[in-house]
Amino acid sequence: MEDGGTRKRQRRTHRIVDRLITEDTGVRPTSAGPRVCESTGCHESTRGVKPYCPLHVAQMPYVARIIARQNSREHELSCADNSRTISHNGILAAEFLRWLRSGAVSIPRMARNMSVDINVAVHIANALKRARKIRLTPNTRGVDVAELR
Repeated sequence: MEDGGTRKRQRRTHRIVDRLITEDTGVRPTSAGPRVCESTGCHESTRGVKPYCPLHVAQMPYVARIIARQNSREHELSCADNSRTISHNGILAAEFLRWLRSGAVSIPRMARNMSVDINVAVHIANALKRARKIRLTPNTRGVDVAELR
């Protein structure tokens, strides 16, 4: 009895995975053997049903989007380090606001959460305060605490 139920679950799971993969890439995976990397001139085999080998995985659209987003974040960080103006609509500001959705956070804690220098966190907080998106209030120890408006 257990074996039949397990097989049914496995078949259903495979169908769901196949459908998701088909919707993402437009190609239904096959079990005809190992796939070859779709990068021009590469003949390495891929892992699973991926279209590219580990050397060319950056050519996948969603990986390229993640890399572009990370590069934009790093660019904003370098601008903040050079004491340029930080946009209240940028990637760092959006990340700051996402952290605040779970409640008020001190600026030093926010810097640790976001893995940025405390001065960068202060710049972001001030930009968001000027845009009237957050409120900064000192706690009992005099440390600024950010909270959504």
